[in-house]
Amino acid sequence: RLPSGFPGRPYDGKLAILCCNQYGHPCAPAAWATLFSNWMLTIGFVLNPVDACLFQRQEPDGTTTFVLNYVDDAICVSVNKANIDKFKNELGSRFRITADKKLTRYLGIEIKRSEHGFILTQEKLVESLYEKATPFLQKEGIHGHRVPIVDTRLKKSPVQPTPEQQLELNKLPFRSLLGGVGYLVTATMP
Repeated sequence: RLPSGFPGRPYDGKLAILCCNQYGHPCAPAAWATLFSNWMLTIGFVLNPVDACLFQRQEPDGTTTFVLNYVDDAICVSVNKANIDKFKNELGSRFRITADKKLTRYLGIEIKRSEHGFILTQEKLVESLYEKATPFLQKEGIHGHRVPIVDTRLKKSPVQPTPEQQLELNKLPFRSLLGGVGYLVTATMP
């Protein structure tokens, strides 16, 4: 199918040659999400009304199969293993997949099984954020605080940094650290 806006629509059987891969293109995430969502709908899944990444399908045996998809990572859950195998076969017939037998990690969340259920942690993410921040913390003499921090107000410095200080500040991975902390506090909150 030709992309929308392609000259000569209708294209009367003409072919379009793909000159470059779409991976990394700004439109790639939306194109992939549309392709995957439409395919899931054609095999009988419906979109969960609360979460646009969650698909569910009522199976002939009366159980429900859930598929949680984020970009190119998906988790399939069902009480009947045959339904999971059926979905993996359907997925494998349409897309190239790799399937882990035992789920231990998903989107930075470590998943540990216990006799009582699952334990979700983000120890590795916390450690990597701490490693990124450590040089800055040590340089500035900042030490750990108990949470929540009480009676501490941030104040904007009246003194602008010198050009040398600004260059040094630009080396700090603030966006990466803040993004990681934002993901950390929202991804595994109960």
